[in-house]
Amino acid sequence: QQQQQQQRIQVQWKKDEVVQMEDRERIQHNQLKKEAFLRQKQEEQQEQEREQGQQQQQQQQRIQVQWKKDEVVQMEDRERIQHNQLKKEAFLRQKQEEQQEQEREQGQQQQQQQ
Repeated sequence: QQQQQQQRIQVQWKKDEVVQMEDRERIQHNQLKKEAFLRQKQEEQQEQEREQGQQQQQQQQRIQVQWKKDEVVQMEDRERIQHNQLKKEAFLRQKQEEQQEQEREQGQQQQQQQ
C-alpha cells in the first residue's frame, strides 16, 4: 500500500513536472509572440515616421520652389516697373524738349516779325 501510494505520488509528480514544463513553454512562446508583435509595431511606427518625414520634406521643397517662383515674379515686376518708369521719363523729356523747341521757334518768329 505504501509502495502504491509512493508510485501515485511519483506519477503525480511527473504529471506536475510535465504541466510545469508545458506552462514554461507556453509562457516562453507567448513572450516570443509578444516580442515579435512589439517589433512589428515598432517597425510600422518607424516606417510611418519615415513616410511622414518624407512628406514633410517634399512639402518643404514645394514651398521653397514656390518661394523661388514668387521671388522671380517679384523681380520681373520690379524690372518691368523700372523699365516703364524709364520709358515715361524719356517720353516726358522728349515732350519737354519738343515744347522748348516749339517755344524757341515761336520766339524766333516773333523776333523776325518785329
